[in-house]
Amino acid sequence: MFIKSLHLTHFKNFQELKLDLSPGFHFISGQNGAGKSNFLDAIYYLALSRSFSSIPDKELIHYGRDFMRIEALINIEESLEHLEIKYKPPQLKEWILNGKKYEKLTDHIGLIPIALVAPDDIYLLMHSAEARRKYLNQVLVQTDREYLRRSIHYQQFLKQRNAAVKQMKIAGKIDHGVLDALDYGLSANGAYIVKCRKELMDILNPWVQVYITRISNGSQTGDLKYIADVPCDFEQVLREYREKDYFSGRTNKGVHKDKIECMMGDFPIHGVGSQGQLKTFVSAMKLAQYAIMKSKKGKQPIVLLDDIFAKLDEERVQQFIEVLNEEQITQCFITDTHVDRSKLLMKRLPGNAELYNVVNGNIQRIPNKQGG
Repeated sequence: MFIKSLHLTHFKNFQELKLDLSPGFHFISGQNGAGKSNFLDAIYYLALSRSFSSIPDKELIHYGRDFMRIEALINIEESLEHLEIKYKPPQLKEWILNGKKYEKLTDHIGLIPIALVAPDDIYLLMHSAEARRKYLNQVLVQTDREYLRRSIHYQQFLKQRNAAVKQMKIAGKIDHGVLDALDYGLSANGAYIVKCRKELMDILNPWVQVYITRISNGSQTGDLKYIADVPCDFEQVLREYREKDYFSGRTNKGVHKDKIECMMGDFPIHGVGSQGQLKTFVSAMKLAQYAIMKSKKGKQPIVLLDDIFAKLDEERVQQFIEVLNEEQITQCFITDTHVDRSKLLMKRLPGNAELYNVVNGNIQRIPNKQGG
């Protein structure tokens, strides 16, 4: 699977962009603020209907314009699919596949499996429990439509329950009838989420271990440990915590509190590992994410590597890209501020590689002997 062409209209700092693309590695060079990450963000938005920088949709629209549009031709299993996204606030947001509008966005998620490596991943995955939960969710929402549906419902029930316990605190009384209904919805969806996360961890861990070994040349080991906040009896636990929830004004137990620990031996790696070992672990986690989606979807995810030289040293970036090349990745986009470094990496790749330069929202292909 690969993107054959991309057309952006009023997306971030791209006033108008039309670009034909091919399979292989695409190196996007340019100064900070030129639009390199914005280009990757358009591809990410195409796949997941949100920006990887977590900003509101209305802030993605080019300054002074009132709408944005992303169009793409995507080669999926030798079939060309035309995907168009239109967004005009406050209400219009359309997803159109081959001329037919999606009834629900959940019908689209997973069509274009995507794996992202961003500069903050190392810090977030090592120090943020929320980021590690998000890491699992990024795989599951793209490979299991029921998980996506259940996650949406869980968040809806959680929001309603938090609002309810806050209101009860103001009223000075717990309404057990209201909480019974909300707890049932939270429990039914939460139990499914826990089951899926456990199953994913069983598959994911061996891949993490394989890639840690490959990247470190056998000098490092590690694995992931999943700790469900409520492993069983979901409704019973919620009932037991009602008084605490009432006084705190929020739901204190649930899958939104699950923990995923990055372990080196018997200890969390962020407490005992060197910076190099942390970087190797996170790189392996991202490669494992890619491998799982490839296996579950039966097609190659598109890989986005955003400014990875900012946090990974050149040796690990080289190892990371070599592993992707060995996996016969179909399409990968890599941003970097140093064009010479990109050229050097391209020379080491046996397959097709293209080089582009971004200046103020304009992208131009730079001819090279590999890309032709």
